Amino acid sequence: MIIFRNYIPNFVEGVESKIIEVETTEQLLSLSFIKKWKDDKDFYRFSKSKYFEDYYLLMAEFKEGKVWWVVGYLTGEKDKVELPMWKKI
Repeated sequence: MIIFRNYIPNFVEGVESKIIEVETTEQLLSLSFIKKWKDDKDFYRFSKSKYFEDYYLLMAEFKEGKVWWVVGYLTGEKDKVELPMWKKI
């Protein structure tokens, strides 16, 4: 299982992270709160970043990768996530 936990900045109060288990990349990207990122006119793609040893970051890229946001954390069978590796431009 791929385990996803959405990113919530430390300054946000009263909101709890969602922890969801999925089997595939397609299931992950079909979650409603993840799909919404694609609604932005400048959306480019989703990618993953191996910034930390224990988990990947799920990234939403905009303006051909020049702007990006962390969507959440990927653990469990994180290597099953079939997305390009994020690179800072």
